[in-house]
Amino acid sequence: MPQPSMGFAAMPMPMAMPMPMPAPMPMPMPMPMPMPMPMPAPMPMPMPMPMPIPMPMPMPCAAPMP
Repeated sequence: MPQPSMGFAAMPMPMAMPMPMPAPMPMPMPMPMPMPMPMPAPMPMPMPMPMPIPMPMPMPCAAPMP
């Protein structure tokens, strides 16, 4: 005879309505610890526009300096 899966093998009594497990009290949602506001990540300094290298007067590259 297959043993009932629950540990009731020792109880020959016909399965009387098994005592309904008292509904587990729903764990009151623990108040989530208010996350300490994380320091707002310092905005990464917007890459300062690299100073445009002052172009020396555009001259044809090959032109020999006078």
